Amino acid sequence: MTGYLKAHEKHAAKRALEASRNKKATHAEADYKQHGTAERHCARCLMFEGLNNCSAVVAPISPQAVCKYFKAKVNRLMKRLKTGVD
Repeated sequence: MTGYLKAHEKHAAKRALEASRNKKATHAEADYKQHGTAERHCARCLMFEGLNNCSAVVAPISPQAVCKYFKAKVNRLMKRLKTGVD
């Protein structure tokens, strides 16, 4: 049991160190929810960098989730539709 506790403490310290380096928000701070809407979810967010990777919130990150930092990606087609075609 002692070995398990030492391993747990080691992993907890490692996670705390990584969190302090990254300065990413926790799920609670980001108001992270497991399911977003059709228009608002992590896969459509500018900060989503792939499965379990976000530039603003600590992992794990689900493509279907959403948080208060959501900022929609604007693809080329949408840019052209907004600005008009010359």
